[in-house]
Amino acid sequence: MSGALLGRAAWISAFLLLACSADATHAPYDDDGSTAWISAMLEEQLALLDPMVGASMLAGTMLVGWNGHLRRQIARRVRQEHELRAAAQSAESASRAKSDFLAVASHEIRTPLNALAGMLELGLKEAAAGQDVQHHLRVAHGAAQGLLDLIRDILDLERMDRGKLELLPQRTNLRALAQSAAQVFHGMAQDKGLPLRVEAGDDVDVDVLVDPMRIRQILFNLVSNAVKFTHAGHVTVRLRARRTQAMRLSVTLHVIDTGIGIGEADQRRLFAPYAQAPDGARVEGSSGLGLNIARRLAALMNGTLQLESTPGQGCTARFDFEADILRAPPDAGAATPACRVENSPLQILVADDNAPSRLLLRKQLEYLGHHVVQAGGGRAAWRLWRPGAYQVVITDCNMAQGSGYELVRRIRQVESTQDVAPCIVWAYTASARQDEIARCTEAGMDACLFKPVTLPDLQRRLAALPLRRDGLRAAWRQGLRFDPGAIEALAAGDGAIADRFLAALRDTSEEDAATLRQALDRQDCGAASEVLHALHGVARMIDAAALSHACVTAQQDLLDGGVAAAADACRTAQQELALLTRSVRAWIHGAPFGAGRPCPGVAQA
Repeated sequence: MSGALLGRAAWISAFLLLACSADATHAPYDDDGSTAWISAMLEEQLALLDPMVGASMLAGTMLVGWNGHLRRQIARRVRQEHELRAAAQSAESASRAKSDFLAVASHEIRTPLNALAGMLELGLKEAAAGQDVQHHLRVAHGAAQGLLDLIRDILDLERMDRGKLELLPQRTNLRALAQSAAQVFHGMAQDKGLPLRVEAGDDVDVDVLVDPMRIRQILFNLVSNAVKFTHAGHVTVRLRARRTQAMRLSVTLHVIDTGIGIGEADQRRLFAPYAQAPDGARVEGSSGLGLNIARRLAALMNGTLQLESTPGQGCTARFDFEADILRAPPDAGAATPACRVENSPLQILVADDNAPSRLLLRKQLEYLGHHVVQAGGGRAAWRLWRPGAYQVVITDCNMAQGSGYELVRRIRQVESTQDVAPCIVWAYTASARQDEIARCTEAGMDACLFKPVTLPDLQRRLAALPLRRDGLRAAWRQGLRFDPGAIEALAAGDGAIADRFLAALRDTSEEDAATLRQALDRQDCGAASEVLHALHGVARMIDAAALSHACVTAQQDLLDGGVAAAADACRTAQQELALLTRSVRAWIHGAPFGAGRPCPGVAQA
């Protein structure tokens, strides 16, 4: 063989060895993993060699090449098997975690539900027997509150996992916040004979920019745990702060107890989701979510949450964070708009297609002293709404008979067209969607009430509303003298029937007023009493409570002492009848764009 051929053979052999030993990830294999690219390239080169030499050389080098190729294929298969095994283990772990979550959540949900349903059942039976059921109601309320706390924790955890939980910083006084949070647990601590102290000096009596709800949530969790797991001794909430800059505060919050304590291994474990207290220390009402959420909330504030404890020697939870100090407003009182006083009832329209939810809200509002008209859907609420009739509209968002979004769009369209003072519109929703507030705001609502809403929440929000009685029509400033929702129900939702009923009510009210006046002028007790009796029946049908009460009182005074003795009561009944007539007349003429007609440019709900 000539030197040229030997050199070419050596080059081919070297190239084959290098190519076959290259990393599989860089070798351009065909889809089937073959080395056809090598053979194609060598065809031209091998053609220049002596056939026998070329064949021998090709056989040897190809064996070496295939050997390397097979090793790489085996390595790749092993790597893929490892990856598949890891993926299977991950899926199995996720499935196990899901099962654990469902088991824990199911147990923690059923426990308060059992107490809630059981106590209400006992309460109904014992109330029917005339027994006091306040204890049952208190237990049921506590169970319901525990259930709501659990749902809140689960939703918070889910938002955190998706990175969707956002802080809402606002002006907050740290000392007042700590005191109010601890106050919630005073009754619980008192029942166990535990002093619950708050140590907060002047250094924390400042306004800072933080999210008060989330700091309160962390405090609630820490103080709740401290009281639960302390059977003797005390629980102390200690708040300290120091300035790191002129307008920057470093805050340290300690919750100290003399309870059972926690070992170091258990401390690490308790910060995992659904982790429970050490064996033998678990108490009912603990889902194992609180500490995990508290630590993640602390991290969201660029803070830290740590536990320092020794078994049998109590526990200290330490929460560190920083906050910007806010200057006190120059004259906060002068800039504050006039707010509604406690004895100034509001006219409120409530729309919700869920009857229990609607009834609850109505009873809550009436308990707070407000006048309520209720509707079973968006379309019914639209028929019951009048410009200047209500100061507040509270509506569910998603209803089968017309949505709350469509309702508020119609209301805003009419207010804009007729140039009347806008009413306050609040959403009343159980939605857990993150974009719900944005959707409500875009539709024209002023705020969102997220179910469930407590009496203190409602009272605080309504009391903070600016005075807007000048936005009511004069006929309704003393309140609607009847319930349009009652007429809507009598008419079975038929707007035409409701309109005819209202027209008849207006006419008969005017006639009854004249008849009553004539009977009293004649000193005819019997005739006057008949008119009052008829008015009382109508008043009950349309929920005209003030007129109904006035008629009953006047009837009784007529029966007891005649016209002279009943003069004041009859005068009150006449005044209430006049107010009802005026209110009905204004209602008929105040329908937006005429009774039963849709708002121009707005689609039917």
